[in-house]
Amino acid sequence: WFPKFQDVKRCVAFEYYRDGDIVSRKYRTISEKAFTQDAGCEQIFYGHDDALQFLREKTEDVKNELLIIAEGEMDRLVLCDVGFWNAVSVPSGAKNLDFLSYSDDLFLHEDSGDFRDVVIAGDLDEDGQQMMEELARRLGKEHCYRVRWPKAEDGTQCKDANEVLMKCGREALQDAINNAEGWPIADIHVVSDYLTEVVKLWKG
Repeated sequence: WFPKFQDVKRCVAFEYYRDGDIVSRKYRTISEKAFTQDAGCEQIFYGHDDALQFLREKTEDVKNELLIIAEGEMDRLVLCDVGFWNAVSVPSGAKNLDFLSYSDDLFLHEDSGDFRDVVIAGDLDEDGQQMMEELARRLGKEHCYRVRWPKAEDGTQCKDANEVLMKCGREALQDAINNAEGWPIADIHVVSDYLTEVVKLWKG
């Protein structure tokens, strides 16, 4: 049953696991893009258990593993498809960050082997940009990286991981994640920030 249509629709169910148990299900219609969730369920990252398993399989000398946070379930699935099993997605879209209080066991624990840094791979629409900025603020910008999605061959801008895979291919998606850049922090600059000015000085 989808409230948007006031009707029953065929759908795909995304199951959210914590410690091997299903704690939530989110449903997406097949023919139209609409979502609904189980009522009163726990709000955690989609892919929570896979991310923890990714950590457990790493050796003790591997430090500062990255957690990749995508905006939607399909984006998280395509990231897994190209090899990033350290990817999760937010449960309630870009406007609700309450899930962070339920996912504290994943990252930013200075004395544990959990994820220390985060790649935020959100959508390029307004809601996605606001979500990424708020995530970076809450998690600490010094711990965060952001992804620059590439353009397709026809010049159109890809807005998320799923579009990159469909329009640009697997390698382009892998490169976008691997080349994530440090989150900009006020009054801290990198060499590339001065490229234009340096070239003007050199030529002039």
